[in-house]
Amino acid sequence: MADSSPFAIRFRKERGTLRLYEDAIELSARIYLVIELATNERYFLRDQLDRKATAIPQLVAQALSTSDMAERRTLYVRARQLVIDVMAILDMLDGRRSVEPEAIATARGIGKAMLVALAEHSAPPPRVW
Repeated sequence: MADSSPFAIRFRKERGTLRLYEDAIELSARIYLVIELATNERYFLRDQLDRKATAIPQLVAQALSTSDMAERRTLYVRARQLVIDVMAILDMLDGRRSVEPEAIATARGIGKAMLVALAEHSAPPPRVW
């Protein structure tokens, strides 16, 4: 099937949503590579990075599968918070020179794009007075 999704989950067709999920999966994969390269780091920091990066695609998938806008927005906000946490940990690893800069730069690029996209999806609706 030419139009079938490569993912096990089917999402509604909304502007940028499938791309957001694809980016979340790609970020998680890139973070996995960073974790594998961070062999000299303490377990705690690598574990935090792994758990946070793994939760991001899960939250995006949950958001994309719900029709309740308030719940969807809440899930996007939580995903955005986790991306911020991941970016901070990448900054720490970069500052400690624990991982090659190229591996961190690739993950950072995807993370920055996700922050922009998640900000658009998590903005509260305008108030009607």
